[in-house]
Amino acid sequence: MNEPLPPPVILGTGALARFWARALRVLDPVLVGREPPVVRLAPTARAEPEPEWVPRFRSWQEPWIGPGPGVVWVLVKAPAAETAAAWLAQLPAPPAAVVSLMNGMGYEGVLGQAAGSERLVLGVTTDAVTLDRNTNLVVVNARGETLLGNPAGRGPAGRRARQAVEGVLKTAAGVRWRWLEEADMERARWTKLVQNAVINPLSALTGRPNGELPDQIAWRLAPALVGEVLPVAARRGVRLGAPAEVLQAVEALARRTGPNRSSMLQDVLHRRPTEVDYINGFVVREAGRWGLAAPTHATLTTLVRALG
Repeated sequence: MNEPLPPPVILGTGALARFWARALRVLDPVLVGREPPVVRLAPTARAEPEPEWVPRFRSWQEPWIGPGPGVVWVLVKAPAAETAAAWLAQLPAPPAAVVSLMNGMGYEGVLGQAAGSERLVLGVTTDAVTLDRNTNLVVVNARGETLLGNPAGRGPAGRRARQAVEGVLKTAAGVRWRWLEEADMERARWTKLVQNAVINPLSALTGRPNGELPDQIAWRLAPALVGEVLPVAARRGVRLGAPAEVLQAVEALARRTGPNRSSMLQDVLHRRPTEVDYINGFVVREAGRWGLAAPTHATLTTLVRALG
């Protein structure tokens, strides 16, 4: 007889955190953040919202007492990676797995050090959701897919981490997911990075939802943004395809997620720290490490920072 799964813990209380809390509701998840959230989901922009639900909650400062959590989902914004790592470090025992769906790159080391690199599962998602904090309404603007992988999970701890995560995901309602091997996961992460590196800063700077971006003058920067990422990814052993093909895929994603406001635009509108340093800024730093240039990314990084 299988033992019951321990309740998952979700770090964060934003749109994606509430979306996943609803997906894992059958497991009675615990959310960790600054203030208790109310979960109210609309499956589409035109659908009738579900009744409100208040999940279990703990503040960042509240110490964890009792057995360690099974799977911890890190669904904060990338600038809060240090906060998430500090929370993980105070646990009496390491969790079975830590799943990060944060945008961008460059935070893996701090999470791996806190959780144990074999237990760290990295993922990307194309589920597009927005949160109206005045009404607590989470709207699913586009259904996508969540891709997961464990780059350092070749040993026993890594295998146990995968089993724990898959056990939780089998209970998830309304999400599609796949587990990828190391090379495929790295390609998926760079694909998501180039998508975010085009859509997020352009939406933040123009104030436009995703679907309107390809029709804006600012979209003329998109070919340069794509062209500066591809050689950096190639130096990391990841081939994303021809520039025109990659740009076409980014444009298709922007139009498919039409009414969605990127997370970076939402952060700018609410005067919150953005993830630009982990998206475009990461491209600039990684390009420099390989002796390459990414001037368009550098300019947009500076402009988005100036909005704060």
